[in-house]
Amino acid sequence: MVPFLARFREAPMNPIWSEVSSIVRNALGQFWTGLRSVPSHLRELRPLGRRIIICGLGDKGRHFVSRFIASGYRVTVIELDKNNPHIDQSRRDGARIIIGDARDPQTLVRAKIHKAHRLICVTPADGVNAEISVRARAFLRNKSDNPLVCLTHLHSSPLSMLLRARTMELDKQHSFSIEFFNIYQTAAWKMLNLTSPLNDDETVSGPTPRIIVIGLGKLGENIVAQAAKRWRVRCPNPNRRMRITIIDSQAKRKTSALCLRYPKLNKIARLGVLDMDVDSQQFQSARFLEDPDDRSSLRAIYICLEDQTLAINAGLNLAARTRGRELSIIVRMAKESGLASLIGAADSSSQGKPSLIAFGLLDRTCGANLEQYYTITMVARALHSDAMENDRNGQYGLDKKELLKSWEELAPRVRNAFINDATVLTERLSSAGCLIAPQTNWDAELFQFTHEELNEIGATENDQYSPYEEIQSEVQEEDPGDREEQNFRGGGATGIINPDEAKSIPRILASVDLE
Repeated sequence: MVPFLARFREAPMNPIWSEVSSIVRNALGQFWTGLRSVPSHLRELRPLGRRIIICGLGDKGRHFVSRFIASGYRVTVIELDKNNPHIDQSRRDGARIIIGDARDPQTLVRAKIHKAHRLICVTPADGVNAEISVRARAFLRNKSDNPLVCLTHLHSSPLSMLLRARTMELDKQHSFSIEFFNIYQTAAWKMLNLTSPLNDDETVSGPTPRIIVIGLGKLGENIVAQAAKRWRVRCPNPNRRMRITIIDSQAKRKTSALCLRYPKLNKIARLGVLDMDVDSQQFQSARFLEDPDDRSSLRAIYICLEDQTLAINAGLNLAARTRGRELSIIVRMAKESGLASLIGAADSSSQGKPSLIAFGLLDRTCGANLEQYYTITMVARALHSDAMENDRNGQYGLDKKELLKSWEELAPRVRNAFINDATVLTERLSSAGCLIAPQTNWDAELFQFTHEELNEIGATENDQYSPYEEIQSEVQEEDPGDREEQNFRGGGATGIINPDEAKSIPRILASVDLE
């Protein structure tokens, strides 16, 4: 102890100092009590190392800013336009704003990129986003600590998949990695999962499924392409083509362009293309709801209009005309608050599952959970979808109701189990000399393993990798009285992939645009 402090402590304390000391102790006690009441994730993310740099303050960038600040991150924004309308609100929220070009290394230095954990590029231009990530990678090539993940948004789905595949070939010696993502591709995947119009057994044996896509912009195109791809995997019989009705003011022109990008689209799906304005009398009559040949079953309607007022009006009109039918209508909205709340109020009288669903594009794709864009998470989602489709609830120690929940609704332990399964899968593939990459041609034939590769991927009894036992023991220790949690075994329980199961891996990966 410092001598001065020792003498001070040994000295008699007068009444006034005693009272002051008591007040200070009480104040400090209240401070620490209040600090402990802050959610742990906020306390843990406040250190200087938890920095996020966001390049571009459009609607996506602004949404990322608010979500990360609410989650406790320290956010720096790089914006080129000093008159951007989102700057003032972002400053009030607590973000640091830098006016400049993120492609300039000096701007990245001002943003303290060497201390950042995440770099998010969401400017309106694909080329700018890609260039920022390349410049940042070159700038941090020799950085040895504080690894940085760069997430780069690309509007073009094919370009996004091609560049993601290219980055896998780059060296990984330095602590920098790039993940390319596309919110429209992610949103389409989530919208299709909301209703799963192609997943039940009736789709193969019963009437041919049919969906309607209204608005063929970036989101609508992705829904059409992904629905057709899922049908191809689900029902490879070329004589059974699903029906997709496309409605847009320029539907024929846009569909022709889409078919040029996906040459086999017409062979997988029968496309009904209608040039129609959603505010026209023709649309209001909704005659397109009925199938002309009466041999298909309408499963879902996806309203992908950018104009939210038109989208709501279209949704309400179609909901009124389809009341009583087993049909879901998903309406694209920017957020799930504000105007989107009208949809919930209008559909509150429906019994059971709501027929009219608001899908907040920004809420569901521009949050703080960036892990949804990582390859390992995409593989885990694919495994979850496969488990749902093939009723593998017993394999995971779950009842069917629990397994049928969406990925976002799954309990954290269940999601972790699928992620562990994905880790096992990627390690097995790596041992066989195979890497998982984004799918650049989804209408190509599925990859087939050689006999030697299948044997290498399949584990033997003496080569078990089981990350699930630890999860199972944690579940039992935390709440031994909860039977549902006790029964959860976490993934495949053994981590073994037999050669027969390995044959389905290309099909499973293809469901999330991987190969």
